[in-house]
Amino acid sequence: MNALPASQMQAAFAGVDILKNMAVPTSTGGASRELAAWQELEEVFSELGQLARSPIAPHEFYRSLIEDCLRVLSAAGGVAWLRAGHSFDPVAMRGEMGADDLRTESARRAHESMLREAMAAGGVLNIGPHTRNDEHSAAANPTDHVLLLGPVHLPALEESADAALSPRETNHGPAVAVIALWLPAGASPATVRGREDFLAAVCELASDFHAFHELRRLRHIEQDRGALVEFSRQSHARLDLPSTGYTVANEGRRVMTCDRLSVLVMRGKRCELLAASGVSQVERRSSAARRLSEVGTLICRTDEPATYVDGECDALPPVAEAIARHVEESHARCVAAIPLRVPVATTHADDSALQRQRTRSDHSRPRFVLIAEQFNLSSGELDRERLVEVAQVSASALYHALEYDRLPFGWMLRPLGRLKDRIAAHTTRAAVIAIALAALVALLVLVPAEFTVEAPGTLQPTVERHAFAPRSAIVEEVLVAHGTEVKAGQPLLRLRDSTLELELKRVDGELETAQRQLDAVRATRTNRGVRDADPVDSYRLSAEERELEQRATNLRREHDLLERERNQLTVVSPIAGRVMTWDIGREMQARPVERGDVLATVADLSSPWQVELAVPGDRIGYVLAAQHALHTDLSVTLQLSSEERTQHTGRIVEVSRMTDVPRDRSSAHPRPTIPATVALDSPDFATHVGHDFRPGTSVRAQIACGRRSLGYVWLHDVCNAVVEWWRFL
Repeated sequence: MNALPASQMQAAFAGVDILKNMAVPTSTGGASRELAAWQELEEVFSELGQLARSPIAPHEFYRSLIEDCLRVLSAAGGVAWLRAGHSFDPVAMRGEMGADDLRTESARRAHESMLREAMAAGGVLNIGPHTRNDEHSAAANPTDHVLLLGPVHLPALEESADAALSPRETNHGPAVAVIALWLPAGASPATVRGREDFLAAVCELASDFHAFHELRRLRHIEQDRGALVEFSRQSHARLDLPSTGYTVANEGRRVMTCDRLSVLVMRGKRCELLAASGVSQVERRSSAARRLSEVGTLICRTDEPATYVDGECDALPPVAEAIARHVEESHARCVAAIPLRVPVATTHADDSALQRQRTRSDHSRPRFVLIAEQFNLSSGELDRERLVEVAQVSASALYHALEYDRLPFGWMLRPLGRLKDRIAAHTTRAAVIAIALAALVALLVLVPAEFTVEAPGTLQPTVERHAFAPRSAIVEEVLVAHGTEVKAGQPLLRLRDSTLELELKRVDGELETAQRQLDAVRATRTNRGVRDADPVDSYRLSAEERELEQRATNLRREHDLLERERNQLTVVSPIAGRVMTWDIGREMQARPVERGDVLATVADLSSPWQVELAVPGDRIGYVLAAQHALHTDLSVTLQLSSEERTQHTGRIVEVSRMTDVPRDRSSAHPRPTIPATVALDSPDFATHVGHDFRPGTSVRAQIACGRRSLGYVWLHDVCNAVVEWWRFL
């Protein structure tokens, strides 16, 4: 190869931005040596340019960069410092001068200040041995070599306003690294300028490396976002829970690049394996499925994610033990489990409503769990951030599918929905509405239904009698209690009437006086002296005797009547049966009563039973019309309040011709009712009395009034209201 003059070699590289206007940094004279230097620069920059565009790690790029710099510049050492937040990390270090003594806190602070000054300088700093930079006081060089500091900036986000400016004169982006080189002292000014230009060109290549590295990172993020968007579209494509679970498992595994991804759902108190990647159907009774179910159940209960890597787990001991048992069987090297909480909507106009929903979501137990597994760590560990993103995307799809799966009558509504879509595809909306209304009207008019009238009532025996007070008195003694079995004529209560006692004493006294007077008259008449006396006196005594006899007879009759009334003060049972008056002893003891007051009620529970209904006045017309139309006793379905499942039947045997207006003080307008009697159809109904039923038990009755159209059964009240309104319009 023919050697070219240095001037021609420099002109050949004039189109390259890095080499434009750059002096040869190591020129020592001679055309051949200068040409070799330019060829070496070309090779170095070509190699670094290729490395800047290659997908390698920063420490590999800077290691090659520092080695090339040491070789080209014959430097004693070099270090590349990469900015990490507020500190600096050495990513590449070569040569004897590469490591300063940074063991003390003051040395570290001084070193960080020097690196910050270099980043803020905007260009290469040249610091002589044992000196400080005039413009940057923090940049000090305590060594015997020349220290060059070159900042590495990211390219500016906006283009320069003046296109005529060179790249080195344009605005830079933020600084990300600093390259430090220790060079031999005593070089000529041209060599120093060449070294500075070389380091500036190297910093530009490092800037290109960071730009390409950032571009690759952004493209990777864009690809990841695109994969997440596609994953979200596929996972939300269907509302079927099993299909959604399989989509999340298989497509989520592809997005995460893991070996297996499993989806578990909470059923009751335990998790159940819903889907697993790579299989079309899971066997939930297998040991692996049971181990996963155990892990998922604990993850849902603790509501905390868990990660296992080669024997180390960051979860609570019960969760860690469950994962260890699963790993022992599945031989997974890395396991990550994350609970899926209920998604919180972000479209609320009211912040307080959003906060309440978030609070409910925080306190609600998760229903789904994602478990990712890696069986070989050669490709790296599981990406936890990617698992969180997959969980956030799949949570809404799984919970929507769960809500759809829990809809009642879904097996009927889904085919109806598909039928609606097919009909809507061939007909207009107005036609669909017209057909639906016509079908509804036909249904209400043509379909018959049982028309019933509801009425409350009470259960009563047919044989029931009351014991009344014979006269005004005071209850002196109660001889029975509630539920006592009595015979006909058995005493129930004893009354006391002071007036009657006084009357008896008066009559007894008058009777005794009359008897004594009668005895005296009879004795006088039997006296011989009186008998032989004047006949007029004899006639007078005879008349007086007859008068006293009549008076005594009348007093005896009055005494018998009063005695009979006193005997009636002992109230007896009118029939054989059971005392039905509740707490009769406490209610009647020493109570004043009036003639005709009910003192006790006795019922014969072995007699047939009946139901006494109170049909509302605005419903009795339907009952009477049905009786007139059917010409038979209307059937009644009875539901006792003491029973929940058993129903009894009967027939209306009598409807009163009188209206009963209840004396309800709580209502300003009490509703009038018409009494009706219902005979029960069951002949052995009385055998249950005393065990299952009680007299006076509340009954809800439905009176069958024939069959009418479905629309009349549902809307007869509305129809009647409209008719009444029209009549009085």
